[in-house]
Amino acid sequence: MIRFYITFVLIFTVFGLFSQNYNNPNNTINTCSGNFYDSGGSGSNYGNNLTRTTTFCSNSSNCVVVDFSSFDIEDGWDYLYVYNGPTTGSPQIAGSPFTGTTSPGTVYSSSGCLTFRFTSDGSATESGWAASISCIPCPPAHCFNGVLDGDEVGINCGGSCPACPPENCVGGTTICSDNTFSGNSSGFGTQELSSSNDGCLSGEHQSSWYFFQASAAGTIEFTISPSNSADDYDFAVWGPYPSSSTPGGICPPSTTPLRCSYAAGGGDTGLQTGAGDNTEGAGGDKWINPINMNLGDVFILVIDNYSESSFPFDLNIDLSGGASLDCVPLPIELMSFVGEAAETGNELQWQTMAEVNNDYFVVEASKDASNFIAIGNVDGAGNSVEVNNYIYYDNSPLAATTYYRLKQVDFNGKFSYSDVISVRRMEDGEVIISPNPVKDVLNIEFKTTQAGNYNFIVVDLLGAVIEKNIHLNKGTNNIKLDVFADLTQGFYMLKIVDENNITLTTNKIVKKP
Repeated sequence: MIRFYITFVLIFTVFGLFSQNYNNPNNTINTCSGNFYDSGGSGSNYGNNLTRTTTFCSNSSNCVVVDFSSFDIEDGWDYLYVYNGPTTGSPQIAGSPFTGTTSPGTVYSSSGCLTFRFTSDGSATESGWAASISCIPCPPAHCFNGVLDGDEVGINCGGSCPACPPENCVGGTTICSDNTFSGNSSGFGTQELSSSNDGCLSGEHQSSWYFFQASAAGTIEFTISPSNSADDYDFAVWGPYPSSSTPGGICPPSTTPLRCSYAAGGGDTGLQTGAGDNTEGAGGDKWINPINMNLGDVFILVIDNYSESSFPFDLNIDLSGGASLDCVPLPIELMSFVGEAAETGNELQWQTMAEVNNDYFVVEASKDASNFIAIGNVDGAGNSVEVNNYIYYDNSPLAATTYYRLKQVDFNGKFSYSDVISVRRMEDGEVIISPNPVKDVLNIEFKTTQAGNYNFIVVDLLGAVIEKNIHLNKGTNNIKLDVFADLTQGFYMLKIVDENNITLTTNKIVKKP
């Protein structure tokens, strides 16, 4: 087997000498071979002020693998974003975005495609990257302890494998009726129970997580019935939480449970009138008191198969005293929503921690932060326990400063709004300087109307001059002026002069010690 592997590598290397080169071409390529370089190719640096998105998809039923052999981009200014899927709306792999010399390493797709989005600023460039493209059989849909097990095809998913059915708190299922349904778990995702929050339990074994919310006050009881009567099932309930709670805001539980049963032995267990206790250890009788709910109360339920048999269970809900449960899943957890001005428009990005019943987002824009119009839709992830990343380009901003918000719409038509953000576009000739006062390096953002060589002139109070000639591209340029490190404390004037010796702007700069 070792001899066969070495022979395969040698053959692959020889054929790799004649493979196609892709210099970040800004489109989608269907291939299972070739070399992936930055826009400068194998021998040159990439360019300034780039925004390029390249997707590689398998030309068969396999999954793409991109293996980086070198990686060097301007640290903290240029970035490579890597998405596990066919678009920039797909989940980012662990560690993305990458900058400096922190390489993505070997990146595996789990759905057949990998997408790479590269952005560079207007100043320094580096040698970029070199990577090889290949394909392997896609990982089978097999779950073990809450993550996709890639061992069947001999790979390490490296954090980019898709999530298995929800076995973490944040991916819990919403219970919304008083009937019986079946559940099962083959393990747990992340061990979320410890001595600080598990109460009578002893961590997770084979766990299933649920949420329920009272749409009318009353009492809830339930019975957990293992399909294998010998299985030892335990459970705990946390809450009540406020009606506005989100999975990301309350998971994992941070307190001890409201109800908890760790009774040993097989058979049914649950909440039952007359049980007489709210928590019980291994010597308990498997029954604890019901819960009286108020309108809007939110609860977390974990059901844990201590026997680890992988056999399922039935959960029978019994509501009384006028109680009912809200069938609307807890809302998505929006982790971030930001925007920035790009060369030809505004770029919006947002990230969700988990999604339940999320159909799509409507991107809305406004000139005054009050009157919004819809400018585009972005499909949601539906139901997901992963971090999801989204991007939208507004190619026709409404104003120099445009306000944006997201309208998140569920499959059932219900919706909610995000907070409002603003994006300011620079006017031609506008200069933004920071920091001021400056210690050593002055950052200058300058939007030019034409490419050319520009003089950046620093003058002190005695008329001494430091001059630096820099070539700028048309549009927004980011310049790092590093002449202040050796200057003494005091006041200086910064002038920017074009090729025709016309002074475009003059700014007072304070040099601090």
